[in-house]
Amino acid sequence: MPSAADLIFIGLLGALVFTPLSVKLLGDAGIGWHIRDGQQILATHAIPRIDSFSTQIRQPWFAWEWLYDIVVGQLEAWCGLNGVVWLTAVVIAAVFAGTFRLAVARGTN
Repeated sequence: MPSAADLIFIGLLGALVFTPLSVKLLGDAGIGWHIRDGQQILATHAIPRIDSFSTQIRQPWFAWEWLYDIVVGQLEAWCGLNGVVWLTAVVIAAVFAGTFRLAVARGTN
């Protein structure tokens, strides 16, 4: 029998992937930039020290979200934007289900 947290995870995942909410998961204006930066990191095997996608080329810069960029860059190459939507939906659903489990474990009714 699935637990309440399992039902929350499955319900949220379904709602985020199979309803019009899935389009909202790509609503971040920088998602294309993150994907392209991840593809660049994968191609060069180096974290960029300059932002080659902005008008301030040759300015020192650090990719703080480099690990996320690598994950979405590779995921987009394998599955397209649907893969990025699925990853985002799974992370959101897992956080909600994990928070629910933690609240129940701490005695919240």
